[in-house]
Amino acid sequence: MANQGDRFLGGFIAGSIFGGIVGGLVGSYLATRLEDQSDAEEDAPEGSIEGTLRGARRLLRRSSDLSIEDARQGLEEKIAELNDAIDAAREQLSHVNGISEDHQ
Repeated sequence: MANQGDRFLGGFIAGSIFGGIVGGLVGSYLATRLEDQSDAEEDAPEGSIEGTLRGARRLLRRSSDLSIEDARQGLEEKIAELNDAIDAAREQLSHVNGISEDHQ
């Protein structure tokens, strides 16, 4: 039984090392390809497909930034409404509690 535990541990360590090496190589390869592709898109003229795609990506980034800002403002408004509703409910409860205490 002890022999199986040693083999498992050795296999686990070997697999971790091998997986780390392969993952690092694949990751660095993909990173350089994406970097090269990004550089090629930046060099593309504005009228080409790559230039159009680059412009569309910029527009999407800007619109997502704006929509995030709109969502944040909407949430702030809803929070303010909820706070007002909580204050109103507290006030009503304090009046109800005050009236019920007078009658008892």
